[in-house]
Amino acid sequence: MKFLKRFLKGTLAATALLSILLLPVLTAQAAHRYPWHITVYNEDGEAITSNITMYVVAVGTEVSSDAVYANEQTDTIKDNPMTPDSNGLFRFHATTDTTAFDVIVWGDDTTGDGAFWARRASMTRFERRINVTQFSGRRHLVLSVDEGLQIAEGTEFDSTFDLPDNALIHHAWIETGPTANTGATIDVGILSSETNGDANGFCAATAVATASAWTRCSGALLGSEGVPYHILTTNGNSVSFTLVEGRSSAVKVHFLYEEIGNK
Repeated sequence: MKFLKRFLKGTLAATALLSILLLPVLTAQAAHRYPWHITVYNEDGEAITSNITMYVVAVGTEVSSDAVYANEQTDTIKDNPMTPDSNGLFRFHATTDTTAFDVIVWGDDTTGDGAFWARRASMTRFERRINVTQFSGRRHLVLSVDEGLQIAEGTEFDSTFDLPDNALIHHAWIETGPTANTGATIDVGILSSETNGDANGFCAATAVATASAWTRCSGALLGSEGVPYHILTTNGNSVSFTLVEGRSSAVKVHFLYEEIGNK
C-alpha cells in the first residue's frame, strides 16, 4: 500500500512538472491558430472568384502588414497583395496579438473603363465577408509599360494615358511582370510640361528590379498617408514615366481613384 501511494504521488508530481514544462510550448502552438478567411461579394451577392486582388494593411495605415502569414506555424510570409482561390476565398494566418486589419480590394481593369476598389477598416478575423459595388465611383485604372520599350535613360516619356479630371487619386501601385532588369527603377507622375506637373509625383525612383512584385508608391503628389491627390480640371492629368535603365521591364501602374460626387 505504501509503495502504491509513493508511486501515485510520484506520478502526479511528474505529471504536474511536465504540464509546467509544456505550457510555453502549448501556448506558442495556440498562438499559431488564427486563420483568416475572407470572401468578396458583388451587389448580387455572388462571390467574386477572379480578376480581384486583396491587400492587407495595419489598421489606419497604407503600409503592408508584416503579420500576414501563409501557414499555421506563422513562419512563412504570405504574398501581400494576394489573390483568392477558385471559390473566391482569400486565406492567410496571423498571430494572436493581431486582432484587426484594414483590407483594400480591387478588381482588375478588364474593360478599359476602370474596375472597382473598396476599403474595409478594422476588419476582424470573425468578419469573413466584404460587400462591394462594382459600379461605384471608386475605380481602378491600369497603365501598362511594355517590356523592352526603348527610350532615352532619364528622359520623361508621355504615356498618352490620362487620369480622369476632378478625381481623387488614393493609391498608386507598381506591379512588375515575370521578368525584370537588375537595378531598374521608374518614376511616374504628371507630365512636367503641363500645369503643376510633377514627373515623379506618384512614384519616385521606385524599384522594378524584382519580377512579379508589387510596390506601393508614395510620391509627393500623394502627400502623407491617407491624403489623396485631387486632379483639378485646371491642372495637368497626363501620366508620364521616366526610366533609369534605357529599356523597361514589363510594368503595370495601378491607380485607385474616386470620382468626386460618387461614393
